[in-house]
Amino acid sequence: MNSGHKFTLDLQVTPTGTMGSVTVPLDGKQATAQIIVIGGTTYMKGRQFWETAITSTNGAQAGKVAANLFGDRWVKMPNSKSLAQAAPTSLKELASEFDTSDTITKRERKAIGGRPAIGIADSSSIMYVATTGKPRPLLIVPTGAGDQGQLAFSDYDAPVTITAPTDAIDLAKLQP
Repeated sequence: MNSGHKFTLDLQVTPTGTMGSVTVPLDGKQATAQIIVIGGTTYMKGRQFWETAITSTNGAQAGKVAANLFGDRWVKMPNSKSLAQAAPTSLKELASEFDTSDTITKRERKAIGGRPAIGIADSSSIMYVATTGKPRPLLIVPTGAGDQGQLAFSDYDAPVTITAPTDAIDLAKLQP
């Protein structure tokens, strides 16, 4: 199912949390939200995201109400709806997703973002790892039939400070 829209993540990952933006296709539209995941709690904000996301599940009127209620304020998500489990918070956690029960094979060498790298593959993807400097992932490309997209990594060791928003609306307190 390719509607011409894609799922996009632009995340900064640290040992203590993750922050950035997520864009998802919903009902033929792209909806973007800012996201912070820290201490196992997810915070999101984005008027257009709330309107599109709520409209897709509860109708246009509910979407407009949600957009007006949340606007561009941070919203603390209930743990049951948290993205915290999906957002990697370390390279070790990300590496654990690579299927080591599979046969791992060495693939071609190529430049990724101008850095020399070598491909390491399992049955579902190829991970390109830097061959100079620290051996860090630079790119993951799915290899399955119908799989699209890729996951690129950059800006290692860039200083990032992630803090929880202090004025977030607690969604759990709004629900009956």
